[in-house]
Amino acid sequence: MGNSLYNEAHLEEYIELVVRQGVNIQPGQQLVIACPVDCAFFARKAMEVAYNAGASNVHVRWIDEISSRTRFLMADDAVFDKYPPWDKLLMDSLAEEGAAFLNVSASDPEIFKGVDSGRLSRFNIAASAALKGYFEKIITGGIRWCIASVPTDAWAKKVFPDASCADEAISLLWEKIFTAVRVGDGTAVEKWQAHVDSLRRRVEVLNNYKFSAIHLKNSAGTDLHMQMPANHLWIGGGDTARDGIPFLANIST
Repeated sequence: MGNSLYNEAHLEEYIELVVRQGVNIQPGQQLVIACPVDCAFFARKAMEVAYNAGASNVHVRWIDEISSRTRFLMADDAVFDKYPPWDKLLMDSLAEEGAAFLNVSASDPEIFKGVDSGRLSRFNIAASAALKGYFEKIITGGIRWCIASVPTDAWAKKVFPDASCADEAISLLWEKIFTAVRVGDGTAVEKWQAHVDSLRRRVEVLNNYKFSAIHLKNSAGTDLHMQMPANHLWIGGGDTARDGIPFLANIST
C-alpha cells in the first residue's frame, strides 16, 4: 500500500495520536502492536513513534486473516477447543509487566464467509477462557490499550462499492478515517483533549440530573422510552488506568 493512497502528513499525525494519546506510552514501558500483515507500514511507523516517546521495547503480533481462514477450514477439529498455551503465556506476561496494547483494526468483513460457525464459536470461547486475566485487566483499567482503524482493500470496497478501483476506494476510506479521528492540520492531540474535556463536562451534567427515565423522539420516527436504574452513571471522555495515566481506548469514538 503506497503513500499515494493517503496523505503522509495525516498518517504521521494519526499515528502520533494513537501512540502518544491513545495508549499514552510512557518512558520505559513496553508496547504490543497487533496488526494485520497487509498494514505492516502502519505498525512499523507506530514502532518508531513509540521508541521516540521512550518505549523500552515494541513487540509486533502479526495477523494474517487468510492464514486464519485456511486454518479454520482445514485444521483438525479438536484444535478449536483449546487456546495455544504459549500465546496465553505471552499475553499474560506482557500484561503483568505493564505493557500497553495497540490493536490495529483492519479486517475483511467477509473473510470467514463459508467457514463453520461452530469452529469459530468454539475457538472464541476457548480464547476468552484462556485470556481471562488479560481481558480482566482491560476491563478494570489494569492496562492501557487502544484500537485504531486502517483501510484494507476488502473493507474499502465494501464501503465504497462504486469506486473506480481499489486504490480509489482505499483513498476515500482514508479520508473518512482522518476526518473521524480529527486528523488534518497537525493539531489532532489538542482537538482530542478538547473533545475529551467536553465529554467529561457533559457526563457531569447528565449524572447531576439523576434521571428516573429518558424519552427520545425525533423527526425520523424514533419514540423511545427508557427507565433508568437507580444510581446509574454516565461515563465517557476517555479512560484512566489504575496507574493514574489517562488513555483513549478507541480513537474512532
